[in-house]
Formats: sequence, C-alpha cells, structure tokens
Amino acid sequence: MLTANDASFVTIAYRPDVDMLVTRWLRQVGMEQICAGYRAALETAALHGCARWLVDTRRRAGTDLDGAEWMFSTFFPAVQLRFGCPVYMAFLVAPPLMRNHLPNALLPIAEDFGNVHGQRFTDEQQAVKWLLQF
Repeated sequence: MLTANDASFVTIAYRPDVDMLVTRWLRQVGMEQICAGYRAALETAALHGCARWLVDTRRRAGTDLDGAEWMFSTFFPAVQLRFGCPVYMAFLVAPPLMRNHLPNALLPIAEDFGNVHGQRFTDEQQAVKWLLQF
C-alpha cells in the first residue's frame, strides 16, 4: 500500500494547526496511481479524524472519465463509510481548466456527493478560507 511518504507522484500531509489534510499531486499520473493516492489520503485523513481536505491537482491535466467514474462509484462512497460527519474537499485546479469550462466529469468533483462536499478553486488562499469555515 502507498504511504504518505513513499510516492514520487503525490504528497499527503496532515496539518494539525488547521486540522486539514493537504494532498498535492506532483505530476500527471495514471489510473493506478490516482487510486493509490486517494486511498492513501483517505487512510491519513481517517487516522487523524480530519474532515477538511485541500487537494492540489494543478500539476495534473485533470481527471479523465475513468478517474471520474472511480471517484464517484468507489472513492466517495468509501469516504462516506469512513466518516460519520460531512467531509469538505477543496480541489485546486489549474486556471486553464476553469477557464476552458471542461465538462464536469473531467474535474475531480462537480457537486456534493452525500456527506462529501466539494468545491473547485484556482487560488489556494480562497480554498483554505472556504475549508476553514467548516
């Protein structure tokens, strides 16, 4: 299993000062790495009981249809099972993705999914500000 410190494609860190999980994708990745990275993020968040996630995808071109399918069919339900409270995810995306208005399925999250609530941002300060209100 991938751990927070052994991957060249993602970093995962819990910030106790703001009770926030910070996941940063470092490069473009394939489906296997997407799944491993998000599973490791879920394990780290669950370990700390952390329901606020900052997910930086700016170094990735986006999520393809297979990735979006996996997120909605597998990952978000797994998050719901692990947390008995709402989980808030702020996804940082590259400005061109926001400007080009790519189909929602190609972005990590388009709307709320059960007790998983998401929002997309291009500015990290705005994303953190949004998360800190919960």
